Amino acid sequence: MAHNFRVDEEDARFVEEIFKAMGEVKMVEKNQFNVGTNLTSSGPAFLSAILLKFTESALKEGYFTREEVEEMVTQTMYGTLKLLQEENMSLEEVMDLVATPGGITEEGLKVLDQGLPRVFQDLFRVTLDKYEKTETKLNREFIKY
Repeated sequence: MAHNFRVDEEDARFVEEIFKAMGEVKMVEKNQFNVGTNLTSSGPAFLSAILLKFTESALKEGYFTREEVEEMVTQTMYGTLKLLQEENMSLEEVMDLVATPGGITEEGLKVLDQGLPRVFQDLFRVTLDKYEKTETKLNREFIKY
C-alpha cells in the first residue's frame, strides 16, 4: 500500500485497518508500488501460470491424468509453502534441502536457472512498461478535468 500526499494521517490509518482485516499490509514508496503489485496482486496469476505449464509438461509424458497431476502439483506447492512459512525456511534453503548434489533435482534446477531469469526479466519489463503507459494515460485524463 502507498498513500499519496492527498491522504491525511487519519484516512491512511482507516484504509490500512480495512486492508489489515483481509491480510498483511506492507507500506511501500510510490516508486516501489508497481513491482509490489506484480509480486502480490498479479502474483497469483503468474504463479498459477507457472504451475499450469509445469502441469501441462508432465501431462505430455502420459503417465497421469490431469486431475492426478494437478493434485500432486498443488499438494507439493502447499508443502513447499508450509516449509517457507511455518518452518521459516528461505527459498534457497528449500532448494538445498531437496536437491542432492549431482542428483536429478539439481539437474532440473540448472535448466530452470538457464531459462527463468530471462522469462522474469521480460515479465517485469513488459508489465512495468504497461503500468507506466497506463499511469501516463490516466494522468492525461485527470488533467483534462
